[in-house]
Amino acid sequence: MEIDRALNQIEQIHDHLARGEVVRDWRWGPVSLTGVLALAAGALQSALIGPEPTGPAFLVYWLGLAALAALVGGAAVVKSYLAQPSAWARRQTRIVLAQFAPTVAVATLLTVSFAGAGAAGIGRLPALWALVMGLGTFAARPYLPRAIGWAGLYYLLAGGLLLAFADRSFAFLGWGMALAFGPPQILAGLVFHWNLERHGGPRA
Repeated sequence: MEIDRALNQIEQIHDHLARGEVVRDWRWGPVSLTGVLALAAGALQSALIGPEPTGPAFLVYWLGLAALAALVGGAAVVKSYLAQPSAWARRQTRIVLAQFAPTVAVATLLTVSFAGAGAAGIGRLPALWALVMGLGTFAARPYLPRAIGWAGLYYLLAGGLLLAFADRSFAFLGWGMALAFGPPQILAGLVFHWNLERHGGPRA
């Protein structure tokens, strides 16, 4: 029992120390690129799936963009993670991913649920995705530069606005998606650059 208690206390100490350290596996280039991809997808939506896309076409288009963005950002994190010489640093990265995992799970469940609800359901997904992304950003914030909270706040505000206009056309919602996800990802990239790369250490 005493050994179990001591191990639990050590684990709690590790968690406390991890909260005082900023994870450094996120790079501004790939993060910002995902934002640029979102803006480009908004600009190209009309040309690629038509000026008045249907709900299913809209959903497939933006899910494809999300998969591409996840590949770009995820590959950079994996590369940095594998290059980390410290087991402690790798543990911190796993903690951040665990904090963000519920966001991915909830977004997936929402997508499956609302995709079957027809155009009305699909029209609400952009708002729900943005809201969930904002919550995930705040969940991971204790392990990232504090200024990342501005990106999280942008997501929440954008999600609220998209929810208010959920009944608009999918052409309108395409630009809504681009403006909801592009700027905060570019902002997050700039935060990582300023705090972790340009100055070589975490800043507020």
